[in-house]
Order: sequence, then C-alpha cells, then structure tokens
Amino acid sequence: MERIGNHIPLDVIKKQILVSGGAFLKTHQFRRESEKKRPFFILNLHPEKDNKLITVNPTTKIERRKRYRAAEVLVEITPDEYSGVQEHSIVDCESYIIWYKPVFETQIQEMQPLEPLPP
Repeated sequence: MERIGNHIPLDVIKKQILVSGGAFLKTHQFRRESEKKRPFFILNLHPEKDNKLITVNPTTKIERRKRYRAAEVLVEITPDEYSGVQEHSIVDCESYIIWYKPVFETQIQEMQPLEPLPP
C-alpha cells in the first residue's frame, strides 16, 4: 500500500477526496495571486466514476464577487457551517476548475483531505 508524507495510505486519501462534496487543501496559484494552500470542493455527483472533476474554491473577497456575479451562482459559507473554511467565505459556482482525473490523481499526494461538504 503506497503511503504519502503524512503516512496516510494513498487509497484512503482517494476515498476521502473522491466523493460528491469531497474537499481538500492543495497548493495552487491563481492569476495575480500568490501560490498558497487553498481549499477546493468537488461538485461531481459521482467523482469516483467521472474522468473530469469539477471543483470550486471559496474566497473571502465576498463583496467583489457579489458585485460581478448573479446571486444564484454564489454560496456563502461560515466556519460555523463548515469547519473547512477559516473565515466567512463565498463560492462562485461560475468560477470552477476542471481537473482531468489522471492528472488529478498524480497530484493527490500533495493534497490534504478535509471533511466533505454537508449534503
């Protein structure tokens, strides 16, 4: 069984992340921002079967997102509602990242699983 730096077997990490609402921390750099660990949420209903994974990333730039996006595509999250965020945040469902599963799985060792999103 393959193990990663924090000594959690790779197949255990996959089972925690590759679920609907799965959440993980990954170092990522967006344009005009520094590289840092960021939380991501998986939106797929059946990510274990899908070849492409659709993920979103919460941001604390709440007013900026509200100014440029329709309310229907925004979801606010507080640390009281979900422990995976440190501050009051917002998810813009129109700003998503598609990961091809073979590429995603090569990077999974760099990810830290978080508690999945509530249903």
